[in-house]
Amino acid sequence: MAGRRQTKTKMEMDLNKKGQQFWGIGIVLFCFTILAAFIMIVPVSSLIDMARADLDCSNVSISLGEKITCLSIDLYLPYFVFAVGMAAIAYILWKGAS
Repeated sequence: MAGRRQTKTKMEMDLNKKGQQFWGIGIVLFCFTILAAFIMIVPVSSLIDMARADLDCSNVSISLGEKITCLSIDLYLPYFVFAVGMAAIAYILWKGAS
């Protein structure tokens, strides 16, 4: 029994190939999503600049609430990139587990 070679059935080999195909497609989708996020950085940053100009964030004598609003606007771009990346990774892991 110890020297007996185990062979996989055709169904097991087909399932293995489908799993490998998914990971290839998942990685391509992940790269596409990250690329789309990087393309969107320029329009999003221009919107952030317009919002900062409208709120007069460069003024030193603004209120505390306006300073916090300016800070939250400044943090929008990193959160945007992080959220898109995490959504792409979550999709890959969710599809890979099922």
